[in-house]
Amino acid sequence: MSTPRISERGGERLARWAYTVVAITLLPILVLHLMWRGIRQPDYLAHWSERFLGRALADARPMFGARAFHGADAKVLWVHAVSVGETRAAAPLVLAWCNQSPHHRVVLTHTTPTGRTTGQTAFASLIHSANPQVVQRYLPYDFPWANALFLSWANPVMGVLMETELWPNLLAQARTSGVRMMLVNARLSPRSARRLMRFRALSRPAVQGLAGIAAQTDADARAFQAVVAHGDASSPAVCVVGNMKFDVTPPPELCALGRTWRDAFGGRRIWLAASTRDDE
Repeated sequence: MSTPRISERGGERLARWAYTVVAITLLPILVLHLMWRGIRQPDYLAHWSERFLGRALADARPMFGARAFHGADAKVLWVHAVSVGETRAAAPLVLAWCNQSPHHRVVLTHTTPTGRTTGQTAFASLIHSANPQVVQRYLPYDFPWANALFLSWANPVMGVLMETELWPNLLAQARTSGVRMMLVNARLSPRSARRLMRFRALSRPAVQGLAGIAAQTDADARAFQAVVAHGDASSPAVCVVGNMKFDVTPPPELCALGRTWRDAFGGRRIWLAASTRDDE
């Protein structure tokens, strides 16, 4: 009775091996892509050791000494927020974790420079305080050696991925390292769901490697459940919690400014560019 399951797991390992080989083959193209992006946005040229090696070799712990960051009392939560929107959505989670205890730490990783800049602004008091509780890094690309080095350095008690970050090698390494992983504020568009189903040999073990999924909507929850076999005992628990981006409480001064603008414009229609970036 166990033969089909053994064969299935063997197929999944083979799929991840092929995925890794393809990723390594495309490594020169990835380097060229970063250099091309760096022409328009120089920040892409910084911190390459974090992206490819899993940590910065020269500045791995300038802000946190080994004892301060990985001491006996420290409890590290790793939160991955790709860019600006995910970083802002993660703010309540980061703040709640840090407010529990001065010994609680957060390793906040990003993929884009704009996400990293947003984190620097949002958590400035926690990054630059006398007892820093937040450190930022780029999440390494999905190579086994980079994932292993990063998790070894961060040593988190738990990892939180925001929205749709399902990287096969990363989740496999987290399981090997004993790091429980959660997918929070999870969403899955119909197009992304079709892609996961098409590459189910990779996506299924990735989803099964999660300890739980906090989905934005019922449709998102059903889409994630469809990736794994119905009733599979190893499937993660899935719950619907809504969109965390609406859990952020704006500062009182911004609310007052909004009311002032509303009174000034009266009942006139307003066209608003609510989220813009340089070069857009």
